[in-house]
Amino acid sequence: MNITKELIDQDKIEPYLQPIVDFQTGETVKYEVLARGDYNGKVLLPFQFIEPAERLGLISSITRMMVNKCFSYFSGSDYKFSINITQRDLLDQYIISFLHNKIYNQSISWRFYEKKISKTLCGHVRLCPHRLFYVGAGGPHPGG
Repeated sequence: MNITKELIDQDKIEPYLQPIVDFQTGETVKYEVLARGDYNGKVLLPFQFIEPAERLGLISSITRMMVNKCFSYFSGSDYKFSINITQRDLLDQYIISFLHNKIYNQSISWRFYEKKISKTLCGHVRLCPHRLFYVGAGGPHPGG
């Protein structure tokens, strides 16, 4: 748990971008954002820091960190990207206004909609459903 707290306190959780490619055209259609920890030059996978962050009550700090870094990286581009949002984020109800503020305060043209995903970082799909928000070029999109 000390490593997780250090990762968060020192802003050492980084977005790794996984391109999602259209097999017919070979073009990247969007990026899935994956959280990775940077601890003493080693890359830590989510299972090494997500559960401890949940136990420490710091999981929303990771979400904010990832959103801030991704919005900064994609600012001014037309690329779509997806970020995992935790159940805690949704229950705390800060995430929608946080995302709206980021969208309007940065030069990202956007479309964002909610879509359920089947995998979950906490391991209990029925108990801890995560949501996926898409952000990219265009206007509001009603759903997936």
